[in-house]
Amino acid sequence: MNSILLASQPSLLASTIYEPISYKLDQSRLILSESEKIDESLLCGICQEIVHKPEECSICQNLFCSNCIRSWLEKQAKCPYNCPPPFQASRPHKLIRQALSSLKYSCINKENGCEEVIAMENLEKHEGKCGFGKIKCPISELCSEEIMRKDLENHEKICEFFLLKCEKCEFSVARKVFPNHDCILYLKEKYLTLEKKFIDFKENNEKNVETLMKKVMDFEVLLKTMDKSSIKYAQHEKVCQRGHNLEWGNGCDIKECDLCKKKNVFSRFACGVGECGLKYCINCVFPFLGAKKCPIGHDLVGCSKMVWHSCDLCRKGLDKENEVYRDEECDFDCCKDCFLKASK
Repeated sequence: MNSILLASQPSLLASTIYEPISYKLDQSRLILSESEKIDESLLCGICQEIVHKPEECSICQNLFCSNCIRSWLEKQAKCPYNCPPPFQASRPHKLIRQALSSLKYSCINKENGCEEVIAMENLEKHEGKCGFGKIKCPISELCSEEIMRKDLENHEKICEFFLLKCEKCEFSVARKVFPNHDCILYLKEKYLTLEKKFIDFKENNEKNVETLMKKVMDFEVLLKTMDKSSIKYAQHEKVCQRGHNLEWGNGCDIKECDLCKKKNVFSRFACGVGECGLKYCINCVFPFLGAKKCPIGHDLVGCSKMVWHSCDLCRKGLDKENEVYRDEECDFDCCKDCFLKASK
């Protein structure tokens, strides 16, 4: 048990607790003499209360609260009095501003005891700091008490959630549990909590590292299989990753390219050694078509608009192509764009 304690939380009175007030200027709060009446020219054209932070329509010169007209314009772009759009706000006339600044109001916290009479221009600032204004306890989110600002100092002295610092273990403990505070038990609980957090962090970190390492290993394997430097590109001869010559064939769809690993792709080149059996898609091993000849020397004949045919390299239809190259013996068709690419 600890009998020695120090205040752990600095007093919240050291800094002013300010809360912006959002409200309408209710006419019932306006201080008027018996002979005075509310000037209707000072009323908002939307809410019909005294304008707050007024804006004036530059065409009809009607007044609106800033919040009222902004809410209105979110739904429609024209003035509430049907002036030609778009709505353009202007600063109210000097006489309007003087009339508004001369108005006096009672504080919104009058029922709580505030007897201040405030000029309109100072009203929002006063009510944001008024000592009679009620606020939720700022000491802790766990405290549900609503108190007046002026009573905050007294509330600090009794709030169950105000933190007190134990002089022995130097930990801060809520007032409600401080009388039963045991330094050893408290330190043990803190240790167990920190230990659990560390274990959870370590487990999550190990899982993340394991996942990351797997991705790195998969990426390294992918890089090796996609390393095109392992294939020797020449104009007339191509070699597989194991050094065997690749053979040019009539072309067919293969389940998987042995280089890029893409599924169900079109292939023209395959390893000529039976036990090797590597096959490559047309994108990984592109043919050389120099001198208008296929990779095994057949002449490419120019033609156009071949219906029911597609380019063996890019796979687009040739029924609308004006320039097409074809090798009858290899059953090889090539569009102009691919021919120019393969001829370089």
